[in-house]
Amino acid sequence: MTIRTILLLVPFIALQACGSSDRPVLAPEAIYAEPGMSIITTLFNDSAQTTSVLYGNALAVASAQDTASSHRSGEQYRLVTWRQKGNPLWFGGNINDSIQAVERIMVLDDHDSEPAIRYDVPVGTVTDKPGDRIKLIFGLKGLEFPVGLE
Repeated sequence: MTIRTILLLVPFIALQACGSSDRPVLAPEAIYAEPGMSIITTLFNDSAQTTSVLYGNALAVASAQDTASSHRSGEQYRLVTWRQKGNPLWFGGNINDSIQAVERIMVLDDHDSEPAIRYDVPVGTVTDKPGDRIKLIFGLKGLEFPVGLE
């Protein structure tokens, strides 16, 4: 290569490096992660355009798999609800957008026959009554995984 060719290519390469990408950027800020929590199940509400994931600690996961529906002290649940948005990389598909609400349930030892249940919404708002939300969350059963994939 001659010096003249190199001098002609340098400005062209520099201009190409300044160009912007037309590729869409996904929303990593919408990821929810809390240490010690595992996915119990997922919910999709097409009419409200939301996706929800129920997380729980080891005791909550075991309780969600149990058909006896009794709850033990120490269980912790998180129901995280995201708005949906269209997936720019897949026609007709949706992905999570911003977090709309995080509901938290903790089963506490009340030293009575029934454990105490604490419910709150640390992120966002929920319009339903707390008792209805607790009943819904406790009514969700865990996903079934094939043997060896737990």
